[in-house]
Amino acid sequence: MSNDPTRTLLHDMRNALGPAMLVAERLTMHADPAVKRAGQVILDSLDATTALMRQYQANSAQ
Repeated sequence: MSNDPTRTLLHDMRNALGPAMLVAERLTMHADPAVKRAGQVILDSLDATTALMRQYQANSAQ
């Protein structure tokens, strides 16, 4: 990616999402089914966000 501000922003966003992903993964291991489901919803949302970021990064590189 030639746009350094974009690269920096995407890097910073991935760093900010890391702790949320770790906590969500821990929630999916909880004994309470409702907590497990909530953790999975969070993980799915974070996965979709990171996929959009990868797509944006790929498009910006062109």
